[in-house]
Amino acid sequence: MTGFAPICGHVQTTSLFFERTFDVHPRRDRQPLPGIGARDANWERPLVPVAGPQVECDGEVFRGVGADRMVRFDTPDGPLQVRLISYLGGDDVRAIAMLDVDRDRVLLSQHQPHSDHEIGRVAMLTFDRRRAFVMDHPLRRRQL
Repeated sequence: MTGFAPICGHVQTTSLFFERTFDVHPRRDRQPLPGIGARDANWERPLVPVAGPQVECDGEVFRGVGADRMVRFDTPDGPLQVRLISYLGGDDVRAIAMLDVDRDRVLLSQHQPHSDHEIGRVAMLTFDRRRAFVMDHPLRRRQL
């Protein structure tokens, strides 16, 4: 949506964010398009390529992967494989992501670890404790 912002002398563009499964077809190659009279400014810094492997899950690329650990455990609904990775986030700060391998979806990302050993600690949790960790986390993407 593009228009004049309240108490401003210029127009702004507001973006709406939907579920990843929502399929919207853009009119042009660049989204969002600035409105007539708007300042053409992109507030997001482009990601800088870094050395190291990349992991893709659910259409999202995690760059500069350091630690990478696969954990398989039994749940009430059957076995579940979770991939725990340490990667460089958009602000070039080391973060942890938890990926559901079987369903190709991101459960949790951008978790700031307290130490380099946090992936090992999360991997050793029981299913109930790991589920509570994900479900209570403010950056949770999906339910476990």
